[in-house]
Amino acid sequence: MQRLSTLIIGLGLLVLSGCSNNELRYAPVEGVLTVDNKPIAKAQIVLSCDSVEVEGAAPTSRGVTDQSGHFSLVSITPNKQVIDGAVVGEHRVTVITKLEDMNSQNQPVVVRKEMLGSEYTNGQKLTLSVPASGTTDVRFDLKSK
Repeated sequence: MQRLSTLIIGLGLLVLSGCSNNELRYAPVEGVLTVDNKPIAKAQIVLSCDSVEVEGAAPTSRGVTDQSGHFSLVSITPNKQVIDGAVVGEHRVTVITKLEDMNSQNQPVVVRKEMLGSEYTNGQKLTLSVPASGTTDVRFDLKSK
């Protein structure tokens, strides 16, 4: 029984070692976002890896779509370096299409209202698994609210 307990603890540490603060693995992530079958420019894509904690928070990666809806994600490492990609593993995905700008009085003005329901903007509906080899063919084909 003690041997089994030692084996289970050892395997747990082995699995966790790939996700420790110093051992986070990153992989490239690219894809396309469409809403109602149309590409959306300047939408924010945010991935949160809840299975890992770095300095009290889940590692996140972010990207902004271009005119064709294409995005590439970047992350900030625990050493505060910007790196292409996302942490390898399971992620919750948040998509925000609302755009704001500042007016002449330096106050925020809504340029584009949020097109998506809260299930997309709060990270509850979409998930993404980032493989160690990365992925360049992510597709988020969403419906507006």
